[in-house]
Amino acid sequence: MKLNSISTLIVSICFLASVHAGNEWMEYPGGFEYKSKNLSYKIGNDGTFNNLKDADGILLVKNVYIMGDYVFQGEKHDTRLFQTACKGGPLKVSGGGNIYQIHKEGYIGSKIYEKAVRFSENASISSDKIIMECEVEYLVELSSKRCTPFWTIINIPVETFRNKGYGTKEKNGKSTLSVFPELYSGKATVASRLKELIIVQGNYHLTIRSNDEDTFFLISDPRSYDAKSDVLRIDIGKTLPYINTPRTFAPGAKFKWSFEISFTEIKD
Repeated sequence: MKLNSISTLIVSICFLASVHAGNEWMEYPGGFEYKSKNLSYKIGNDGTFNNLKDADGILLVKNVYIMGDYVFQGEKHDTRLFQTACKGGPLKVSGGGNIYQIHKEGYIGSKIYEKAVRFSENASISSDKIIMECEVEYLVELSSKRCTPFWTIINIPVETFRNKGYGTKEKNGKSTLSVFPELYSGKATVASRLKELIIVQGNYHLTIRSNDEDTFFLISDPRSYDAKSDVLRIDIGKTLPYINTPRTFAPGAKFKWSFEISFTEIKD
């Protein structure tokens, strides 16, 4: 079995094991704060991860959330779908010490479609890693021009990573080294078609890795359209073959994807 398949399997095993072992699921309608010797962050009641910092209080990840959109021919409205505006039950947490399982499910909608999709998020978190599985199910018929109709956004702060070196690994095995620009360089897409991103921060590596073969993984610079943006953006989601016309999804259509964020100490 490939390493990425094993990583994906870990999430499901941990999640199911906590249920079958009788571990109690606690509800956290006010969100859940995680803190270990290496990391601290807040998980909102909506399931979003926010303000991930290292042991020195340096902000590494501003936020992590699901987003999607659709095309609509009628009344003009915001067709973007954000996890941050979801409705549903409270965040559920199981575990203890530095190891927890996180479960969130709910509905994401818009002005026209109150419940456009149902989503679920299962995460396994520890002192040096976050492994996350996401699923979105359509509840109404919607169309999208994108090859990736739903995806996860990971925003990392410009202030922390400007002029920092990073390495990437593509799906075809190609590796590259580069530097995050201090100012917008005129290039909206920093890197694409990725499998893995590795950034050196202090005495450890910050790694973001896709756990699926058919995943869209892109780094972009929002300063290309917003000069005041304080983040670099990473998009990860299930991808479909390209077509030049909108693709329609019937109720019941599902998308799943998995990724991980890890922190590895650099040893001499």
